Amino acid sequence: MMVTAAVSIIGCLIRWLSFAVSDQTGQVALLHVGHIMLGAACPFTISAPTITAAAWFSGDGRLLANTVMTLAAPLSAALATGVAPLIVTDDLSSIDTLNMYAFIAAVVLGLPAFLVYDKPPTPPSRSEAEKNPMTVKDSLKQIAGNRYFWILTTVFAVVTAVLNVTSTIISSMVVPYGYTEDDSGNIAVAAIASGLVGAIIVGAILDRTKKHRLGIKIMAFLAFVGFTLFTVAAMNPDLSVMAFVGAAIFGFGGLPSMALSMELGVECSYPIGENVSTGIQWCATQFFSMLLIIISNYARNADGQMGILLIVISACLFVVFLVSLLFNPRNRRMALEGVKTEVREEDVEMTTTTVEEKS
Repeated sequence: MMVTAAVSIIGCLIRWLSFAVSDQTGQVALLHVGHIMLGAACPFTISAPTITAAAWFSGDGRLLANTVMTLAAPLSAALATGVAPLIVTDDLSSIDTLNMYAFIAAVVLGLPAFLVYDKPPTPPSRSEAEKNPMTVKDSLKQIAGNRYFWILTTVFAVVTAVLNVTSTIISSMVVPYGYTEDDSGNIAVAAIASGLVGAIIVGAILDRTKKHRLGIKIMAFLAFVGFTLFTVAAMNPDLSVMAFVGAAIFGFGGLPSMALSMELGVECSYPIGENVSTGIQWCATQFFSMLLIIISNYARNADGQMGILLIVISACLFVVFLVSLLFNPRNRRMALEGVKTEVREEDVEMTTTTVEEKS
């Protein structure tokens, strides 16, 4: 976290100071350097929600804590997207003002990273207290043969990639069919808003019921149904209400699945570290996001319509829902903590044996 904060602050500072360079080539170069530094800082926090939730929260609040931290990224992106147009005007110097505000925000939000502890004095759960660090090599060997982890990673990667790509090119998806730019923005807001509400509700409910495995299946189904409704409506502006409803259902199923998948990734691979399981999931997400973007470049017809891409995504989400039905692993961390719900008796014995072997 401290590395991320430091690199982000320096990157924002370099972007802001680009205004002091008189040569345009030098300005662009500094902007690129600052942007690269900001991008390089991201991987250091990619597993932070899962690691922090495990280190500071027991099973009664772990998923909700992970959810809140995971949602910080899309929330901050949405906030920046809304605030930036209010600062940037036709005056080119307003871009420098935006970079200055970004630097101030990085300092204000980054400095607390140097003031917090990595872990509490007392572990919040038995799984955290008895966890023995594994080497990356051993972790990768063990996780390579874990079929349930790869099933979950497939679900996580596809759903999250669809969320990312859709929010980025939603205008290109619907405007060529007759929707307006305002319509596309409002549809995206409907998906994000319902997703945020859904994530909090799902996190709170599953922390109490421990029905995580059932939850991921329901979320995958909602994501498929929602995007299918959106696909049908996107091609017919007369069904604009359906487009909003479909986007809302998709968001309600898609956003909660992010934190839920990361928690389940730890559950089905424990005692492998959260940084390894979550890191692999995000790498898979980036790969599938790039794949969808490549497909989108070839999916436009002469009128700019992307019906082929919409249908491909709907088909992928249907396959992902079917794949999620195969996800029925041992909840190893819950078993070790003595959770009764959705845990088989043999889980406790097998998990305890695994932890003792690593001790």
